[in-house]
Amino acid sequence: KYSEDFSDNNGQGWTRGGSVNSWNASGYYEAQYQGGNSNNYYYTYIYSPIFTANAGEIFENVSFRTQMDYWTSSTRYMRYFVSYDAGNWIQMGENYNNNDNQWYENDFTLAPPEGTETVQFRTQYYYRYYSTNRLDDFVLTTNLYPGEDISYFDYFSVHGDGLTEIITNYYNINNNSHISNAYEISDEAKSLSTGGIELYNSTFTGDFHSVNDTLNVILENSQLLVNEEREKDSHGLGLYADHVSITMTNSTISGHSLDGVKIFSDDVNWVSYADELSNNGGTGIDITGTLTLEADSTEWIGNSGHGVYATGDNSSVILYQTRTNDNSGDGFLLTGSNCHLEADYSFVRDNGGDAIEMGSGGTCRLDNCLLGYNGGAGVVTEGAVDLNYCNIIHNGGYGINTSQFSTV
Repeated sequence: KYSEDFSDNNGQGWTRGGSVNSWNASGYYEAQYQGGNSNNYYYTYIYSPIFTANAGEIFENVSFRTQMDYWTSSTRYMRYFVSYDAGNWIQMGENYNNNDNQWYENDFTLAPPEGTETVQFRTQYYYRYYSTNRLDDFVLTTNLYPGEDISYFDYFSVHGDGLTEIITNYYNINNNSHISNAYEISDEAKSLSTGGIELYNSTFTGDFHSVNDTLNVILENSQLLVNEEREKDSHGLGLYADHVSITMTNSTISGHSLDGVKIFSDDVNWVSYADELSNNGGTGIDITGTLTLEADSTEWIGNSGHGVYATGDNSSVILYQTRTNDNSGDGFLLTGSNCHLEADYSFVRDNGGDAIEMGSGGTCRLDNCLLGYNGGAGVVTEGAVDLNYCNIIHNGGYGINTSQFSTV
């Protein structure tokens, strides 16, 4: 489900076309035009973002409200169109000779061709001389929408998907040690998408949450930033799936009140180049599940939790030229067994906890790295450590604390 009521005064992805003098997204999307001749007729258009379906997902229904504030009762209308996979515009309906300043409720059942991957919507306003044209309360649903808005926690509890066990174990429901936190997160994710998100050369202001069997995320030269005008405790990116794939390039996730990225998944495959996850109220990346991360020139800086945290066994973190600085907790915390962390030419410094902490049976290999000025130890692990040309200096605890044979 996708919904937009513009209550945050941000038109994220919505655009306009045709005859437009001015526009805004203050409580609804509005495009205004006044022509130079009162005898002439004009068209103004409001366009939705382009929505992308996951495999097996089908666009089913769209609803929204529209209004015109026009000059004269000459011929005027509002027409509604849909385009599948960037094809021709297909008219869904219209309000002909509509009343001035009256909101019209529109609801359409969609019939996309088999295999449709993308959809976009257009509203056409036709009028004489001038008109202020508005759209609000847009809702798009697919076959994956259960018919009611539910939290990810309730979704997995009801449907019994594979992640129920992961979530239950994480929150330790049996002894209620974290139950308040579970519902705190549940409340902030009141409605969920069922698709992934792709941003190219874009700024997304707000937060994005999605649930499905498999989710794919691509951020390229883009930013996912907190909406300063809306008070909301939220992760920047919240993903709840059996399998998650993330590709980030020269992108930023910053300033959110909870974790920058929060994921519940059996496995997460993440490739990162020259990205920044910074100044979030929780951890930079918080993974309940197994993480496979390859990062080059990426930074985790100034988060109020850890830099990177993963709970799953057999997690693998490969770092090259990265910086993990000034986080309140550990730089890297991998609590599962048999995890592997490998870093070359990377800095982990000025964090409040350990630079690196790992569980049992894992390996930590560092080459030409600095682990310094952290509040805790340099490396704490129940596995083995292999160091080559590294500086581990001025930490608050041991330089290296390991229970296995190690090489320095």
